[in-house]
Amino acid sequence: MSMWQQIINYIYRYPRKKLSEIHRFGGWNEWIGMNNGQRAMMAASKNLVVKPPAIAHATYPVYFLTGKKYWYQTVFCAYSLQKQCEHVSFHFYIIDDGTFDDELVQLCNMQLTNSTFASSHEIEYRIQSALPMAKYPFLNHKRLVYKHIRKLTDVHAGLSGYKLLLDSDMLFWGTPHLMLHWLSAPANPFFIIDSDTAYGYPLEYMNELCQEIVYPRLNVGAIGLSSSNIDFDKLEYWGKMLEQKHGTSYYLEQALTAMLVGSKPCTIGSTEQYIVYPSAEEVHNPMAVLHHYVDVSKKYYYTHAWRLAGIT
Repeated sequence: MSMWQQIINYIYRYPRKKLSEIHRFGGWNEWIGMNNGQRAMMAASKNLVVKPPAIAHATYPVYFLTGKKYWYQTVFCAYSLQKQCEHVSFHFYIIDDGTFDDELVQLCNMQLTNSTFASSHEIEYRIQSALPMAKYPFLNHKRLVYKHIRKLTDVHAGLSGYKLLLDSDMLFWGTPHLMLHWLSAPANPFFIIDSDTAYGYPLEYMNELCQEIVYPRLNVGAIGLSSSNIDFDKLEYWGKMLEQKHGTSYYLEQALTAMLVGSKPCTIGSTEQYIVYPSAEEVHNPMAVLHHYVDVSKKYYYTHAWRLAGIT
């Protein structure tokens, strides 16, 4: 990038983009309120401790890819899940996104008393073995510039068995019976339905590449996949071809996941119970068991939802 491009970005493009975002969230007052709520949520998260119930009929594994930027959301999501499952315990597997330090590791162990932490050093060693650079240059490059891809590589490469990975920016409002049933005996992929198709690439081309008809609205906020069944050779090829033909996309990882799932039989959370992009009315009076706060619904997440989850 030239010096003049940097100057133009600094004095024009970046401010214009920020103003557009503020307008999208309702203006300055709404923006300030949202940011104040976010800071309050960060402070409140430090008081959370997620403990398994005294009597648990089962213990299920749940995975998070997280780090410094998202830890406060992760602990709230884990807290809300355990709160809604009175006689079920969860063992949380925390996958370092590369930003954990000793202080955050200690906080993780204190706040998630039933957890296992996978450090970036452990993960890098496993990735080098399972996805060597010479064979997987695309995936290795994307891990460095696009952390979302780590929800596939770092969570699954070199491992086996089904894993349920949750995004941090979610809260549970009821017992997720379908999800628990899947966790008790996973035999096919699990996912929730997006509010719209969000892959960043044409469905027709995705179908052509994977030679299946992909589900049009798969959302990776709660995604259960078998590590053993992930074909990283295909991911390497698909990802490279998608970007060569249609450019980069924020939603690449979601597109690749949809292609992996293809048209296989799945366990799918209903849009009534597992809501992506909840409305203001739903946030203030939750009827679903799960909310995934994407896009503008993050405003309600920061200003209201986390308080309603039980922490003030």
